[in-house]
Amino acid sequence: MEREVIVLRLGAAGDWEATIFGQAEPMCGGSNLARCRAGIRRALISPDGGRRPWDERVELPAALAEVVEAARREREAALEQQRRSQDATQVAVFRLAEELMGKLAMRDIARLVGVSHQRVQQVLAHQFSGRGAATL
Repeated sequence: MEREVIVLRLGAAGDWEATIFGQAEPMCGGSNLARCRAGIRRALISPDGGRRPWDERVELPAALAEVVEAARREREAALEQQRRSQDATQVAVFRLAEELMGKLAMRDIARLVGVSHQRVQQVLAHQFSGRGAATL
């Protein structure tokens, strides 16, 4: 089944309008994106009762689209940095526990690494149970 491309635009009155790409007249609208999307779902019911799939494209003025895209890029970069930080923290917990076994308490490892002692326990339990690495 071919996917429709739905273009969402903020109308002059402040409501969202949804238009099938290439058509002039809006198919539905709503006071917010959630209501507009609900209208899209209702409008795209196929003859067999199923819903036709669609891809969504939100159109904003260029300056606002740029700000939104910059925010998305920063969130993605922050998530990647968080993953690297979690990996580095895990390595530190494992190395401290392994190399100073019996010399450091879990609370000491936690303070050194900057996580809770409960989190250190979870990470080590995952490591030693063979279930793989836990996410910090």
